[in-house]
Amino acid sequence: MSSLQNLIKNEYAKLFKRKRTWLMFGSLVAINVVAGFVAYRYLQGNTVPIANRSLWGFVAMLQNGSILIVLYSLAIASSIVSSEFALGTIKFLMIRPVSRTKLLLSKMLTVLSLIILFYLTLFVCSCLAGGLAYGFSSPIQAGTAADLDTADSFYTAIKAYAYGMIETVMFAALAFMFSVLARSTSLAMGIALPLYMLGGLSNLLIAKYGWSRYWLFVNLDLEMYDRGLPFQAGMTLGFSLTVLAVYLALFVAISFVVFQKRDIV
Repeated sequence: MSSLQNLIKNEYAKLFKRKRTWLMFGSLVAINVVAGFVAYRYLQGNTVPIANRSLWGFVAMLQNGSILIVLYSLAIASSIVSSEFALGTIKFLMIRPVSRTKLLLSKMLTVLSLIILFYLTLFVCSCLAGGLAYGFSSPIQAGTAADLDTADSFYTAIKAYAYGMIETVMFAALAFMFSVLARSTSLAMGIALPLYMLGGLSNLLIAKYGWSRYWLFVNLDLEMYDRGLPFQAGMTLGFSLTVLAVYLALFVAISFVVFQKRDIV
């Protein structure tokens, strides 16, 4: 276990030596500062949408910033393995007294933990910015002025972040797999990014087929269950989570099998 921890520490050291990693975290802080200032500035004029006139409404709204986290995660997952091949440093990693499985696992856990750190940064900063703008004790006000519903604010915000994190992990695992398969950062990113941007459109093309309920991009839209509009009758949140777990296991398994058998020259 200590060797795995050391490998993860080494991966973090390499990541945070790069300015881009600090810029990623800095941008998440910046969007909260800007959004908090705008909310505070216009609150007096009563021009803020009613759904966002609260701490937790603000936090839930800022979850939209997770698109940046997805892009950052794709960039890191696409390069964390392939860059070792491109730079030739993979040879030095292979001479260490650790197995290939543990080496790849350390990189995978680094990506996963970094995604968690990204979301924690976004969540904590949005809580601070929203609290300064609206106060630290107010529920989400959902609906219109004529039909106002006070929801479980904390649960609503947490659920939004959980859905976003699940989507991010799935696309990061996909990019990680392509990084192992292709040994090319640009190719891995070139495949994963279009899938993220356009994958949802494929749902429209296959909607008439019964097997579409097992399609990855269909099940990534977990918010459809909150809207009461599952993609197909009979689909549930548990079903989609199970399908996603199977896809995740498949991506991980392919990554490990290919990495184990790959020649290092």
